[in-house]
Amino acid sequence: MGKPQRPHTPRRAWPAMALRALLLAAAVCGLVLCVPWVQESYRNSVTYRHAAPCPPDHRTRTAGNCIEQATARVVDKDIDESCTTDSNGVRSCTETYELRLALAGRETWHEVEWPTYRDAHPGDSAEVRSWHGAVVRMALNGHTETYFAPAEKSLFWRLAGAWGLLGVAVGAAAGPRLLLRPPYMIGWLLLTLPVLALVGDALLGYASPLERAVDSALAVPGLCVLAVALRRRRRTADWGASRFS
Repeated sequence: MGKPQRPHTPRRAWPAMALRALLLAAAVCGLVLCVPWVQESYRNSVTYRHAAPCPPDHRTRTAGNCIEQATARVVDKDIDESCTTDSNGVRSCTETYELRLALAGRETWHEVEWPTYRDAHPGDSAEVRSWHGAVVRMALNGHTETYFAPAEKSLFWRLAGAWGLLGVAVGAAAGPRLLLRPPYMIGWLLLTLPVLALVGDALLGYASPLERAVDSALAVPGLCVLAVALRRRRRTADWGASRFS
């Protein structure tokens, strides 16, 4: 009796394996490089969170780690309308309300909610707080608007980049059949915002218990889609193994 022959790997599988190894190596290297990148934004965000108001004799508005408090003037107001048309020809539009403020010799546009926009008029005064030259809070005619500081925005986008690299690393490690399947990619994308919100809250502690519960609930659809992708991959692997048994 001859020795049983082991199933050989088809030649066409080698390019896929090489691509998988290349993606995995690139993603892992990217994650390693992301660590100090994210730490920098995190430290800056913590500095902002613990910043105190600037002293009265503070002169520099774009430097220092204190919160600048000043009075701005409403110069103009505008509504920006963004419209999209779906495959059925249905057109939907979204309106964004903006105010232009004059502060420290320059004018900048800031997005506001509808009540603030409705009650604002050119010439009105607004009490604003800024950090490193960026407005983080505005009080106008009984309404208050808050904005993320530049450090917080940077932390969000850097965490998003790290999450994307982690998705590539996990998919490449599990095999190209998982990485390139739409359920896996869709599930990972659906998890992006909930995960970033939960991680951001864990790092900075800005969310309320209700917001944490909502973010956790929003993660459920992504987890379900990922579960479907993993189940399909397992079925495919079992079928492939049965061919050579």
